[in-house]
Amino acid sequence: MFCVMRRHLFYLDYQQPWILMAEGMTGNRGWAPHHITLFGLIYAVLVIVAISVSLPYWRAIGVIQ
Repeated sequence: MFCVMRRHLFYLDYQQPWILMAEGMTGNRGWAPHHITLFGLIYAVLVIVAISVSLPYWRAIGVIQ
């Protein structure tokens, strides 16, 4: 689970190709760098919450032991 979460975080703009593409298309006027970091942190928290909520369900239906 951690590998899935870790793979999709974007704390810096160069870690996601879509951010680089959007910045190129908007001429670096798309969003501020601190927005990218903020949304990366929000995403990380939401992923941890989603995994924490879903693990008991997956155990209950027998998907994981």
